[in-house]
Amino acid sequence: MLLIGPVVGLPDQSDQHRLARRATPSDLSMVKAGLLVKNGKQTSCALGILDNQASIVSADCLNYKANGQVDMSVIYEAFINAAYDGSPARHAVLNVTIHPSYNPTTKANNVAVIQYNGGSTNAWHNYNAIGPDTWSNIVYSQQYISEIDTLTWATPQVYSQGSADSMCEQLSPLYTANEKDYTCSSGTLSPPSSSLSSCSVPYQMAYGLIGTTLFPAAIFSHVVVQGGSNLCQYSNQRSYYTMMSDYLMFASTVLNRTVYYYSGGNSTQPQQNPGYSMALPTGSSPSSAAVVGGDMYAKQSTGTPTSSSYRMSSSGQQRPTSVVESTSSSAPSDDPSSDGSSSGMSHRTIAIVAACSAVGALLLAVAAFFTVRWWRAHVARTRDPYKEAAAQRMLADGLGGASLPEEHFDALAPPPAYHPEEERRLSAARTPGTTEEIMPLPPSARNEDTYPDEKA
Repeated sequence: MLLIGPVVGLPDQSDQHRLARRATPSDLSMVKAGLLVKNGKQTSCALGILDNQASIVSADCLNYKANGQVDMSVIYEAFINAAYDGSPARHAVLNVTIHPSYNPTTKANNVAVIQYNGGSTNAWHNYNAIGPDTWSNIVYSQQYISEIDTLTWATPQVYSQGSADSMCEQLSPLYTANEKDYTCSSGTLSPPSSSLSSCSVPYQMAYGLIGTTLFPAAIFSHVVVQGGSNLCQYSNQRSYYTMMSDYLMFASTVLNRTVYYYSGGNSTQPQQNPGYSMALPTGSSPSSAAVVGGDMYAKQSTGTPTSSSYRMSSSGQQRPTSVVESTSSSAPSDDPSSDGSSSGMSHRTIAIVAACSAVGALLLAVAAFFTVRWWRAHVARTRDPYKEAAAQRMLADGLGGASLPEEHFDALAPPPAYHPEEERRLSAARTPGTTEEIMPLPPSARNEDTYPDEKA
């Protein structure tokens, strides 16, 4: 089933007006755009908005747990500007799906789909640009929320650049192997506020200029810096932006609904394989180059990033597990989990430990109960009080009538249990002054095991 809604030629007048007015590179404020906010803190991570309930975002911008799953203890929010409907929005992220071939080391397939409840009353969708050959220019933007509480957005900053230069290939073998999957830019700018960063940062998003209209096209993936990861110190760098057209079918499959694109008046289609993955690079970046992604406002490291600690996939790529979690991937120093992951045990871990402790205590109690019962039964089987009393009596009589204070241990003996009648007659024979004759019991009444000598 085809889940992508193509648009050949311009959208109808109402959609064209809602997407962007008679656009120039400086008229970006009329394009529906958004930013990811984590734990109430603004990030540099742009949203490639699909509609009012889902967006594509850089997978590097998310935090991950040691098992590779997205850390949903972090509060992710999608902030969306007031274009189209005049109403800015703020939505809690409910679900996150990481592309299964995302590689946090090389930054290949650096995309994730986030979902939020934008409501269905005033539903809308974005048309995302495909077919770079039809674009008259590429416009890079920086969005900024000047006031989080009131959802106030500042005027966006823009930068236009034509084709990529040779440095894009020199710094990134991944780009060389997948040029159609990226745009590359040398542009950086100062952060919109000194409280966010003290270093120059890359632009957040790329738009395709088709005629006079801007269409979202690519999200920032990573920057390769010659010399080290400190953008305050090293200025020779190139920024790479992932084309969303390669992942629209992936997003459509995750969402199980139509997503939309604009083909610039021709029959060009986006990538049709929902599991599309970039080609592996054949070379490596210069030894002095650092690859940095994620929230650039939080990247203030002064050295080359350390290697990732993610698990290895069957293809040899390092990546976190692909997950779809509801409000629920240890992380490398320069990967997304370094700028806000929670410390200590989570509430879920504490609950599991408590439950296991309770079950363990119950099992120990049950084991102790049955151990005591077994011990009592064992003692009862190995100690016969009747035989003990008889043995003590025989020993005392064999010592010439010696006895304990009790009379022939009769006080210590338990009540008769074996042969009451025979025991009574034997007791009478042992008691002085008793004249009752000791007669053998008839065969039917005696225990032949007790008197084996009488069988003859």
